[in-house]
Order: sequence, then C-alpha cells, then structure tokens
Amino acid sequence: MEGYGGCVDRLASPDSVLCAVILIAVVQVLFYRTALGRAFRATSDDPSVAQLMGLETKHIFGLALALSLAMAAVAGVFMGSAGALIPLQGR
Repeated sequence: MEGYGGCVDRLASPDSVLCAVILIAVVQVLFYRTALGRAFRATSDDPSVAQLMGLETKHIFGLALALSLAMAAVAGVFMGSAGALIPLQGR
C-alpha cells in the first residue's frame, strides 16, 4: 500500500509496540511515583517557586531535555527498524 510521498506504509511490529508500551509505563512511573517526577512537575508549574523550595531548576531543565532527547532517539530507532530511512522522509 503506497503512502505519502511514495513511501510504503507498514504496520508496527509487535516488538516495537511492546517496547513503546513499556517505555510509556516507565515514563509514567517516573513522573508520578518518584521525587524526580515531582521535581519535574514542580519546575514546570512554577520555576521560581521550585527554586525557592530548593530545587536546582537548571538541573531539572537539563534532565528534562536529556529525557526528551532519549525518547526522540528511541523513536528514531523505531522508525529505522520499520524500514529504510530516507533523509527527506519527514517533508
């Protein structure tokens, strides 16, 4: 079945779906069951109050960036495992 731009549409493999579900569960637990998740939420709500409460907001922002980049890398691996990567695939 042809998709947009001549790319062939493929369904996700069961392994990648399982990995995605596990990753979502881990991030959910991280955000709602740990002190780091509480720090993420406090910093995103009001950075100045979080800083007054003793949180290093620059470190929290750095950790949030690292987590988002890691998740983007995992998404890239999933995209790469689905088929050939084309440099202009997202256009």
